[in-house]
Amino acid sequence: MIEDTQDMASVTQDSEIKEAPASSLPTGEALANDDPPTSIGDEPEGGNSDPSFLGTVEKSEQDSIMALQQSHQQLVFQLGNTVLRIFETVNRVGGLEDQIQGVYQAIGKRLNIGSKTRWSVMQDGSVRIIPEQPSGPQVVPPPSEGDKSEG
Repeated sequence: MIEDTQDMASVTQDSEIKEAPASSLPTGEALANDDPPTSIGDEPEGGNSDPSFLGTVEKSEQDSIMALQQSHQQLVFQLGNTVLRIFETVNRVGGLEDQIQGVYQAIGKRLNIGSKTRWSVMQDGSVRIIPEQPSGPQVVPPPSEGDKSEG
């Protein structure tokens, strides 16, 4: 369970979130505030003929990149597993709905209820016909003179 939103989250093999202190990894802001590495743009000893070479990152920067990428990959993996569990749950719900309909169909067949008859099972176990609702718009007659109340 995440208690401190300042902490970096890492995922264990059993897909539970485990806390790692934010101080264990430098943030992008902390890295930006460090003095820039002196090696950027410098060629390594012995020279480098590669014109695309800009320099090297410091060990702390490389460690931060690797740790953050690993945390990112683990969280994406966990998100994928969560989505799969959602789909599995939705499928189970659909299966239960199909079972419920099967029970209703068996009741209707046993009681010889016609396919166009609207019916319902009450809490006491009785089966009752649902009265037909009139089709079309409902027209409410205006109140008669005796029904008006003065206010």
